[in-house]
Parts: sequence; C-alpha cells; structure tokens
Amino acid sequence: GFGRIARPAPTSSGAVRVKGANMIFEAYYSKTKLALMAVLGVLFAALGAWMLTQTGDDFAGRSGRKIASLANLFGTEPTTMAHIIGWLCIAMGVAVLPVVLLNLRHKGPAMRIDANGVYWHRWSEETIPWTNIDTLKPYSVQAQKFVGITLFDPSLTTRKGLLGKLKGVNNALGYGHVALSLQGTDGDYAGMVETLMYHASTRH
Repeated sequence: GFGRIARPAPTSSGAVRVKGANMIFEAYYSKTKLALMAVLGVLFAALGAWMLTQTGDDFAGRSGRKIASLANLFGTEPTTMAHIIGWLCIAMGVAVLPVVLLNLRHKGPAMRIDANGVYWHRWSEETIPWTNIDTLKPYSVQAQKFVGITLFDPSLTTRKGLLGKLKGVNNALGYGHVALSLQGTDGDYAGMVETLMYHASTRH
C-alpha cells in the first residue's frame, strides 16, 4: 500500500490543474534557480580549494574540533582530514556544473505527475507507471524536501544520471528507489504531494 502523506496546505502556484477527471502536476526547470545552483557549486569548489591550503591547526573553535573529531574517528591526522574534506568539496562543487548545463538544455517539464504515472527527468526518460509504484514517503535532508518512491520492480524503468545510479543507496536508507525533488525547478512541493495523493488514492 501507499505510505501516509500529510495533506499539505492548498497551493496557489497554478502548477496543479484538473483536466477532466485527471489532476496534473508539472514543474519546469528554472533558469534562475539553476544559475544559483551553479554559483553555489563554484563557491563550494572554491571552499574545497581553500581547505587544501590549510592545516588542521589552522582551524580554530568549532570547525577545528569537528575536523579533529573526524580525524580521530578515521585514524588520521587533522591536516589529512581537512584535505580529504577539501577534495570532496571540490568534487561535489564541480559535479553540479554538468548537471546544471544538461538541465538547462532540457525541453519540456522536468516533472509531470498524471494518470499515466510519474515522469522525473533526473531519474529516467520514461514515465513510471502507477502499477509499478508501491509506496510514497515524504522526507527531508538539510531542509530540502523529497518524496521517496518505492517501486515493485526497479528494473522496469530505464534509469539514468546520478539519481538513477543511487537508487540502491536510497532504498537501503529507507527512502525508496526514486527521490522526487523540486530543486532547481519552479514546482511547488505542496502541489506535487497533492497530486501524488490524488492519484495514489484513486488506484489503491
């Protein structure tokens, strides 16, 4: 069955519309939000590059204690840990840029939820049919809201991108195979959940 989703406040975004007996939700990539993501990616990479120039002793106060604690946990020196974190920041910051460019080139909705199922561009070019959707679970990570979808058979949909590759990790963490996120789009979370609830209730 479908997991319980608290009914959100009514949305006024206009993203949800009713066509006949079908409720439809669509979200499109926002150039402004994608540009902001690119800027944040560059800043994150710059932070990582700066950390590579530092030693563990250069970090004072709370930051220094956290790095020392992590170094102790992994059995390494604070300077080494600071450099590892720096390289991770660079990798994550740089990884954002090609994603932003690919999303800017995408035509049509980034996400569409209707009677046919759930289309999520970052997951697959195919629509996930409702017959393959087992449960829905809302969750948040660092204030970023998601809805996790657990599939009956993940192999039925051809996956792509990082989100598709991480489906096993997400599922192992209890978040489902598909992570629906409106980051970088003009979509409204309440509207997305409202539409998911509508179609889930009509099929189960």
